Amino acid sequence: MTSYVDGEVLIFLWSLVTGAVMFLLYDLFSVITEQKSKSFFVLNILDGIFVTTVIAIMIFVLFNVSNGYVRAYEFVGAII
Repeated sequence: MTSYVDGEVLIFLWSLVTGAVMFLLYDLFSVITEQKSKSFFVLNILDGIFVTTVIAIMIFVLFNVSNGYVRAYEFVGAII
């Protein structure tokens, strides 16, 4: 029983790390897109790159850490 709980805690901690990485990426893309000289097209491409990167990170963690099982607390950990 304790090994099961330890595994679940590890998955939650990975989701916290994933949320922190996504937050840092959001700040990085926010700084990049803050310049007024960028066109609307370039801003949309940068937003698409951000969304694609975040989805790739979540899928990587989902398949490698939790073996493809979606748990509600993974999303809570990423949001925290």
